[in-house]
Amino acid sequence: MGLIFEELIHKFAEMSNETAGEHFTPREVIRLMVNLIFIEDDEVLTPGNPIVRTIYDPTAGTGGMLSVAGEYLLEHNPKARLTMYGQEFNDESYAICKADMLIKGQDVTNIVAGNTLSDDGHQAPKFDYMLSNPPFGVEWKKVAQAVKREVLPHAPDAWIDHDKTKVGYEIPFNRHFYVFEPPRALEEIDADLTACTDRIKAMIEGLTA
Repeated sequence: MGLIFEELIHKFAEMSNETAGEHFTPREVIRLMVNLIFIEDDEVLTPGNPIVRTIYDPTAGTGGMLSVAGEYLLEHNPKARLTMYGQEFNDESYAICKADMLIKGQDVTNIVAGNTLSDDGHQAPKFDYMLSNPPFGVEWKKVAQAVKREVLPHAPDAWIDHDKTKVGYEIPFNRHFYVFEPPRALEEIDADLTACTDRIKAMIEGLTA
């Protein structure tokens, strides 16, 4: 279901001269991401091992990343079970994701609606894996204060303090990194050129001999 919706988005984006990648993540990119997160988990990829893992996508969209992850794990270890969690801001995408999870037999209560930045729907749980393609091109000024409140106490240097930044400040790299070397003498350069010319002549003579 999600794949059909993504294909429609792709077609309409082409018709409106937009970049389709702004609205969804191509499946080949998702497959690469999924391969990377599972590649070192030998336990879950061992065929016949009845293990349970959890995966979370904070910007789930239509659930494409969750679906591909589940398909990948099923292909390599049918006995394993992947419990999927997600959150999505767009109402239409959220509804399709939830319906897709229902078809796959997942607990649909694990898919919640809302803005992950300002209203985290999964604050308490911890997950084995997380993968996401955040909508970097979408304006998020409305939730900037919420992000600051959550991030700054843990990483105070993760934010740019524009009151302390300098505009037009020049760093003289030449002064710190450049070491002057005087040019070679012309006689030395001429000798190198003559030797190079002689080598070329010798090679040509060897070919024509």
